[in-house]
Amino acid sequence: MEGVIASAEDPLDERCLAYADDESPCYVPEGLAARYAIRLATSHGQRNAASYLIRKLYQWRGYSTDIVREDPTGVVLVASDERGVVATVTVGFDSTHGMAVESLYPDEVAQLRGGGARLCEFTRLAVDRTGQSMELLAMLLHVAYLYARRVHGATHLLAEVNPRHVRFYMRMLGFEVAGPQRMCRRVDAPAVLIALWLDHAEEQIALYGGHMELAQTVRSLYPLFFSPSEEDGIARRLFGQEPSGRSHAGSPQPVIA
Repeated sequence: MEGVIASAEDPLDERCLAYADDESPCYVPEGLAARYAIRLATSHGQRNAASYLIRKLYQWRGYSTDIVREDPTGVVLVASDERGVVATVTVGFDSTHGMAVESLYPDEVAQLRGGGARLCEFTRLAVDRTGQSMELLAMLLHVAYLYARRVHGATHLLAEVNPRHVRFYMRMLGFEVAGPQRMCRRVDAPAVLIALWLDHAEEQIALYGGHMELAQTVRSLYPLFFSPSEEDGIARRLFGQEPSGRSHAGSPQPVIA
């Protein structure tokens, strides 16, 4: 996941554009000290704000910022507060144009695709550090998961992450290593391909989603996800999707390298 949780106390003091008066559909999570609105970035201004946040945080971490160039095939999600856009992730899908991770891991993607997996990928993840950055990260990832799972029927999620972040995603979300470390020229940094079987994510959300009180005892981000009972409302509000069956049980499990 070409992403990073970076400090707001960086050399770039400009702010991303705020969308407090934006009338596009959004979901406002409850139970947080600050008010965040999560939405699909459908306007040019929203996408520009997401790109600015990525550029700011990637530059602060020393990554190349070429990655912020807009991908017309990706769906961008943003979370904003009164300051502006504070978190973003792009959800991409397998298509005739290929996938971003495929440029670095063509054989691994082909193996999963050949096994019948319906692939999606999360790229351009950035979360400005706040007092509740882990909660915000979990909620944004849950909405991205819902879009991939319920709108597109994805069975497997792929992401490229910096090697030092691999253990976090494995321990906290259940990812597995799916490809060896290689140099990603898009961000000019090393990367490892990781994969998440979305049946596993669905099971963990059913067990822990909405139980923030368990976050201190369960080594997982899933207690910070929304509860399963909230999923229909989120999907209806953000994606215009009526309630439907959630489970995609029986989808093929990947052969993880």
